[in-house]
Amino acid sequence: MDIRTFYFTSFSSISFFSGIILWVFWQKTKENSPEKDHRGILFLALTQFSWVALGLYTLLASFSINSPLLMTTVNGIMSALNNIFLIICMAYFQGFEGLKQKYPVLQDKDKWILSTLVAFVVLMMILLILDNVQMGNSLIGKYLVVFISILVSIFTAFVSYYGIGSSFQNSQYAKPLFILSLVIGALMLSTQLGFGVRNWVKIGNPTSENPYRDMMRCLFLVSISCTSMLNLLLGKQWADEAEKAILTEKEAPFMLPQETEKIPSQSPLLSQKLQPQRLYLIFDTQQKNYVIRLETQTSETKTPILLEKKSEKLFLPFVYWLYFALAKKKNILIRHEDIQVWKNRMVTYLNEKNEFPLEAFLVDGGKYELNIEAAEIFVEGLDMLKEKQSVKDIFGNYLWEMVGVDLAKYQKDKQYKAKMFAEVYEGMMGEV
Repeated sequence: MDIRTFYFTSFSSISFFSGIILWVFWQKTKENSPEKDHRGILFLALTQFSWVALGLYTLLASFSINSPLLMTTVNGIMSALNNIFLIICMAYFQGFEGLKQKYPVLQDKDKWILSTLVAFVVLMMILLILDNVQMGNSLIGKYLVVFISILVSIFTAFVSYYGIGSSFQNSQYAKPLFILSLVIGALMLSTQLGFGVRNWVKIGNPTSENPYRDMMRCLFLVSISCTSMLNLLLGKQWADEAEKAILTEKEAPFMLPQETEKIPSQSPLLSQKLQPQRLYLIFDTQQKNYVIRLETQTSETKTPILLEKKSEKLFLPFVYWLYFALAKKKNILIRHEDIQVWKNRMVTYLNEKNEFPLEAFLVDGGKYELNIEAAEIFVEGLDMLKEKQSVKDIFGNYLWEMVGVDLAKYQKDKQYKAKMFAEVYEGMMGEV
């Protein structure tokens, strides 16, 4: 087996097996919760399959097709498909919350998919036209095609690898995975630039040989292998998060009143519920722990029960509790598309070992607030959280409800957005 055959066979095989596993993740997740949109996993799988098609076509066409123009055109279309699927994933990646608020089309996934497809069809038509533009003896159109292709590769690589890395923010290995994603992205980008420069040189000298071709193929194969691994890890995380959300909805005490059937029907404790009395959200500077402490009492016997959770890491349920707590202080009701998941995680995280359901929320017209008096909510040592990305992402929704925020300027001016976030967060913290 020569180097060329080994390269394309390995390239296609790695991409194929990764794509199949991602496809299985998607099918399983879709079956478990068909009402949710899990197409992010599907589009990760399609990026893998587009590489399979590109590798197999290039390998087989080299033995049977003698038209360089045909091969170049088909390769360009397949590469475009890969870029399309990666750009579509922007709507599913984390780390683009600011863009999603600024450009609502990113929040409507169906519109984003359609817009991306239309944009790439137009771009492909422009490239096909430019490829035949010639001014005198200068092949200016072909140079423009290569230049635009390089720009698209740079943009796609930045968006995809930054998005993949940011989407691991809920993982315990978030920072290493983010750095690894950027390193792999830089490696992939270097190979794409190398191939692009080679295509540029070949326009003026079609018979020239590339002395670094095998080395570039080796680097590309490594970057494809690492990218496939990252896609698998991300697909698995998305599938796990979907499964946990389903389990949480099923197991959360306030969502399943039948849990109280464990208590004998004649028991006077049958109707007992936990009623919140006082909430503390604290960062313990000595122990370096995030602490949630909720003082409750049973609804019938008025027995005091303390619910408490400590962690060295900032988990999303803690941020949700903080979000609801500060909203209560500001007398703001909360509505969000993920509100059920938020509530389930909050209650399960804090009340997982108690047999009585926790009445943590009040609802008014589809909006929610904590079932605690605002004066009984205490926050200590959390002013530094405004630098945390998870806090910025969640509290970004909060600013839209605040009086005095210039929404038009908030959408366009990054400095204003950061300033308003800091001021509003500090103001809220100063009141508690």
